[in-house]
Order: sequence, then C-alpha cells, then structure tokens
Amino acid sequence: MALLILALIILIITFLVYASANIRSGIYIKSYYRSKNSGKVVALTFDDGPQFKVTPALLDVLAEEEVKAAFFCIGEKVESNKDTISRMVKDGHLIGAHSYKHHYSLTYCNSELFKADLVKSIKVLEEASGEKVTWYRPPYGVTNPIMAFVCRELKLDIAGWSVRSLDTMEKDYRKALNRVLKKVSPGSVILLHDRLPFAPELARRIIKELKRRGYSFERFDKLVKN
Repeated sequence: MALLILALIILIITFLVYASANIRSGIYIKSYYRSKNSGKVVALTFDDGPQFKVTPALLDVLAEEEVKAAFFCIGEKVESNKDTISRMVKDGHLIGAHSYKHHYSLTYCNSELFKADLVKSIKVLEEASGEKVTWYRPPYGVTNPIMAFVCRELKLDIAGWSVRSLDTMEKDYRKALNRVLKKVSPGSVILLHDRLPFAPELARRIIKELKRRGYSFERFDKLVKN
C-alpha cells in the first residue's frame, strides 16, 4: 500500500510539473503555439527585449527581409526604449507583454503580485506603443492556475511556441540556427530572444534559409488564429 501511495504521489507531482512547464499542454489555459492550416508558413517571435542597439539592428534585418514578427517585451526595458517600441508598431510587428520584471518569483507568487506585475507591464507597453495589448507570453513558459485566472480576467491570449531555439544557452548562433532548421515544420512558431548580441544575424540566417526551402513568414497572431 505504501508503494502504491508513493507511486501515486510521484504521478501527481509529475503531472503538475508537466502542466506548468509545458506551455503547450493547455491544462491550465489554452496557448497558441502553432498553426495546423498554414502550409509552408512560419512565425518568428522574440522575447526579453527591447535591448538597446540589438533590437533596432534586428528590426533593420526584418525590414530588409520584409518579415513581420512578434515581440514579447519586458516592461522595465520598455521604459528606456520607447522609441524602439514605436518603431516596432510602425513597421507592423506585434507587441505583447512578457512581464514587467521577468523574475522567477512570478511562477509561484500570489495572484495580487502576479496581476500587479502584469498590469504594470501592459500599461507601459500601451503607453509606448499607442496600441492595446492583448497577448501575453509567460516568463519561462510556465503556466499555473493563478496565471490562468488573471489572464482570463484581463482577457489576454497566451502566446506559446513550437520550436525552441535555445539561443540563450549558446555563444555561437550557428548552434541555435541548426536547431531551428532541424525542428521547423509548416505552421511552426519559432522562439528567439532579441537581447542576444547575435540575434540580428541569427534571424537573418533563419529567414534566408527558410525562404530558400520554400517557406514564407506570417505575423504570429495571424498565423496561429488562421
């Protein structure tokens, strides 16, 4: 009996970890992480910006390649990079929230603290962009019942991904590039980060190679709600 109870406890813990850590699970709240009806079309998404110098250089690449992307921004970075947010909107990119502080405590704090951080990030983004923010990507992709409750209350859609570049773990962009190219498929949503020095070059290489393979690019929100 003791072994059965232990096994049950392990099973429950495993389930809860999976439900929280896998943004695609949909157990707590639905996330949009790919399109099943798009053909050879994919979307680029960027987290953790805007970053001084790097994000503007990335925007130059996207403009040259005529690709519209999605940027899930950290509120406190937005406050010192409002011109970059304005340019994102002008260039036709999607702006979404990615918390105000991007602190790991957001994955386990109470609803009041979580909501306060999220509302603050949205306020900063809307003031900088002049647009209503309707998308949220949770830091680390972690979901839980509190996050789900607050996001439903604020009427936010949750942005996931289907291809994780793991670019933040690499010093050489080519490893992240190879990882993306190996995993990509029609309808993929690709997760990248515009706080990394090599982000513009990585994006350029991804775009050029996928175009060579016959892919085209759609803005994230349009792709996943197609």
